[in-house]
Amino acid sequence: RLNAELAAWPSKSFYDGRLRPAGPNRERKLVLQDSPAQDPDLEPFDAVLRDPASAVFIPTTDPTARSRNLQDAERVASLCAAAIAGGLAPHEIGVVTPFRAQGRTIRRALAERLGWHTAQGIVAVTVERMQGQERELVILSLATGNLRFLAAIAGFFFQPERLNVSVTRAMTKLVIIGPELPPEFQAVDSEMARWLALYRSLLAQARRIEL
Repeated sequence: RLNAELAAWPSKSFYDGRLRPAGPNRERKLVLQDSPAQDPDLEPFDAVLRDPASAVFIPTTDPTARSRNLQDAERVASLCAAAIAGGLAPHEIGVVTPFRAQGRTIRRALAERLGWHTAQGIVAVTVERMQGQERELVILSLATGNLRFLAAIAGFFFQPERLNVSVTRAMTKLVIIGPELPPEFQAVDSEMARWLALYRSLLAQARRIEL
């Protein structure tokens, strides 16, 4: 389901290079209508979606956010609005988050921004509920900006299997909104060190865009 660019990181990280895209989806990219979004507020979000990189990383900027991040939920809603303005159908958009609280916050933000009927067409669920599904555009909202909280839940947050499921739902565009890890954010054991390195490598292969 993934195009070649999106398949590269999970293939290297989890499948010893054996995961290879095939068929017509291999070289596909997200394609939006020629004219950008008319709403000036959507211009930066439209630019994210039109960026040639298939994987984009937007840093979380709320250092107090834990399992719920209203600022990032509103960013998700704006990205979805820009995608729909660009011709993408709501059912072609998926939003994934580790936290049920963030899922509820995102669904409210989508309803406020798009109206209840349109928002219902966008799946916005936890990682577990998204497993087995695929969407043209997937937004991964990791919510957490509080590094002390992140350290406390690291065994849940950085679990490789969950990370793998999260980033392999997208077919042509993946937008990650989440925390950057400063150098001083270190692991307490060798297993967690591998998990943190995996997360850092995911962010490193994505195009970093600040909003």
